Amino acid sequence: MARLVPLIWSLGCVFFLYAPVLEVSSSDVRRTYKLGFMLPFNADTACDAHLRSYAGQYAPAILVAMEHIRNDTSLNFNLTWVWNDTMCNESKAIRQQVWQLNNGVDAFFGPGKSCATTSRNALAFNKPVISYECRDAPLADKDVYKTLARTSINNVHIVPPLLATLKQFKWKRVAIVYQKKIQWQMIYNYVSKVLAEEKNNITIALTESVQLDYKEFHQRNFQAVEASLRRISQTARIVILLMSHELVIEYMLSAHKEGLVQTGEYAFISFQLSPELLNHKIQMKWYFGEFSGPGYMEKIIKSFSALLILQVRPITYGRHKNNSMTYSNFSAEVLRLSREPPFKSDAYQGCLFVNNSSNCTERTCKCIFLKNTSLVPIEAANLYHGIVQYAYALNRTLAKNQEPNGINIIDALKGHTFDSIFGFDMTFDDQADVMFNMTLLHQEYVNGTKEKTNCVPFMPNEPCM
Repeated sequence: MARLVPLIWSLGCVFFLYAPVLEVSSSDVRRTYKLGFMLPFNADTACDAHLRSYAGQYAPAILVAMEHIRNDTSLNFNLTWVWNDTMCNESKAIRQQVWQLNNGVDAFFGPGKSCATTSRNALAFNKPVISYECRDAPLADKDVYKTLARTSINNVHIVPPLLATLKQFKWKRVAIVYQKKIQWQMIYNYVSKVLAEEKNNITIALTESVQLDYKEFHQRNFQAVEASLRRISQTARIVILLMSHELVIEYMLSAHKEGLVQTGEYAFISFQLSPELLNHKIQMKWYFGEFSGPGYMEKIIKSFSALLILQVRPITYGRHKNNSMTYSNFSAEVLRLSREPPFKSDAYQGCLFVNNSSNCTERTCKCIFLKNTSLVPIEAANLYHGIVQYAYALNRTLAKNQEPNGINIIDALKGHTFDSIFGFDMTFDDQADVMFNMTLLHQEYVNGTKEKTNCVPFMPNEPCM
């Protein structure tokens, strides 16, 4: 209850000027906070170009996170939530954010790839935004995005390991090849900008872009890749490959065909940024390409002797140190809950048919992939981390008797280390972005075996020695 306290006394006549002074009791403390999720749940034409995964594949992570929070007796508040389908449409996401704001949302999650506008809107109302997918480097500028935190790997964190690798081997002249896909184009824009800074003393001799041409590649037509490599070979010996692993395989196989691997004069650097895939790219599976099958594996393995891979730390599928949920169990739970309300997604049901036609059935079309064997995408874990860590940041903020606004919640996340669902500790940096440790991997084909270098683990801001 609020107690009225007299503040001013006047000689002769007594005037009472009353101001409410709050004496907080347990009944006054706010017990419920509302979260708002903006998810690209149903496909729009913009989705194909921007998204790696649709929310139907990872939205159930919300339910897993809420269950975790409900079961934690140290959290003395309740969380409710609402969600909207952005369909990858930024204008729609902005309207949904306004609707959520008018409906009392305390923190925003999402809306997928395009986070800049919604993050600035949230700052205007001092509300936190937790992004599980936005990677673009400008979002790291917390003078502009003061109430934004990110749980996904972002472009800022992949550059220090690259610079450290170049410095370690005294490489100062490079060529860059990037894939014509939004994710890799954004990475290229940031990487090329940083490498070109005078202080780094790196010369970008040539830049090439390449399309993942499924039709031509399935027909074993790699002329575009081979022509690119011939141009590169005339200008630089160090080649940075900013592309998916399936395209890296074809570049390395073509490099072997062009004779660039055998001389030992050329080195290639690629990135593997999806930790959920790494446990499936172990042993010989590293060399299985979508277009070049087992018949080419020996040449692919030999070509990898010229390749350095900067990869995020792989997921640990076993029991965690704090006896928390394993990633395997987490993935199974996300898959199970995908069929339940409120999402009722078919992301893990049925078959992927030839041509992916909605008119296909198992009788009329060939099933090429059972959806229930799909990997749960990394966005599920990033979303889970964002929700759970928001709850703990809220708890720390309330414990300090601070207002749980955007600035204070983000400050509570900065520098915080937590036990991740991946099986190891992770930390928010001083910009409230989660840091992903990187490993430098080099494999050699020696008598049918592969060997790793000593450059593990590879911390984001420390050189590989």
